[in-house]
Amino acid sequence: MNSSISSIVNLRNWYWILTSLVVISMPLSMKLNNIIIVLWIAYCLFDFVKNKRWVNYNRQISIFLLPFIVLVIGLIYGIQVDSASVIEKKLSLFIFPFFLGVGPKFSLNSTRIILKLLVYAVSIACLICISVSIFRLYTNNDWAKAFSYYYTYKSFSEPLRFHPSYFSWYILSAIYILVIYNRDFKKLETLIFAVVFNYTIFILLSRVMIAFYLISVVVYFLFFLKRNLKLALPILIFLIVFIGISAKYSTHFKERFSIGIIKSFNGDGNNKGEDRFSRLDCVLSSFFAKPIFGHGTGSESTVLNSCYIKQELNIAYQNDYNSHNEFFSWGIRHGAFGLITFTGFILYFFLKFRQQNNLLGMLFLTSFVAFSLVENVLSLQKGVVFFSFMTSFIFFNPIKRSVN
Repeated sequence: MNSSISSIVNLRNWYWILTSLVVISMPLSMKLNNIIIVLWIAYCLFDFVKNKRWVNYNRQISIFLLPFIVLVIGLIYGIQVDSASVIEKKLSLFIFPFFLGVGPKFSLNSTRIILKLLVYAVSIACLICISVSIFRLYTNNDWAKAFSYYYTYKSFSEPLRFHPSYFSWYILSAIYILVIYNRDFKKLETLIFAVVFNYTIFILLSRVMIAFYLISVVVYFLFFLKRNLKLALPILIFLIVFIGISAKYSTHFKERFSIGIIKSFNGDGNNKGEDRFSRLDCVLSSFFAKPIFGHGTGSESTVLNSCYIKQELNIAYQNDYNSHNEFFSWGIRHGAFGLITFTGFILYFFLKFRQQNNLLGMLFLTSFVAFSLVENVLSLQKGVVFFSFMTSFIFFNPIKRSVN
């Protein structure tokens, strides 16, 4: 009897350890993360059969699986559009909500430790990139490049093979955890993390993540510190002054936010198709070509390329650009049917998080929506794995807000 109880305890410990390793490896190495996910799935399958976890299946899990079901349905009429590789990446839309939904639940303390480990892992990823960046600058004897867009944006996150916008999303999520559960961190830890995260976000300068981050800061001070205006107002004034100085004097900031945005709206005659607005007509025409059920599961670049050729958007065609918008992507692939399903899925769980008073869940989904407006978030493994795991983990495990 005692041995059987001991074995169950040990198995649960393995479940916690493997889940923690999934979180830790996520921002550091996708290959290592894949290996750990396979081990995690093997444990979950063993636990599923041993403890008859299918009795825990419920309506919430079914709703979580809707995006994956739509992708599978799209295979019926979209096999010609690179479907296999896309489904392979999107398997996490099934794996995490299903096994986290039917599997054993973590205690409140265990849940918050796992979230804390994510903050540590993201900070390590930031420090790796900062260290490599400083080493390169030091060996080149040109420290001015530290704030030059072309020398940092594309190479800064290279050691982790991270797209800067995705890296910024991970950092932003870590900041949310740090703020909401600040009592779980020592004051010195919080200060170090704040400096590292803010410096890294500034170097990466993903426009949508910077904008959403600043909006989050303003909302936080207006709503959570509205009774402490003596603290909130000076910080808000500092942010406004800091942004103003950066906009006027920082070439790094100007390249991303003023010159870059102007090019996005007006286009660049020498690089047709580079800016996203020049590709919007192709995106919309591809959607309206099959508006009900779309072109099928796969990469929409195959559909868009024919339009790029007709409109002589050479840069877009050569780089095989997708729609750079997750909602447009669902519209092209699965038509109005898929777009409504995907949008309804997000809205449903946002309202559920609100019912749970789950501030982290609401912020994470909102940041995902903001990110989805400028990127095909679920097209890259680093995006779909992070989204599926975090949303499922936050929803199915106890999260208690602790804003100080």
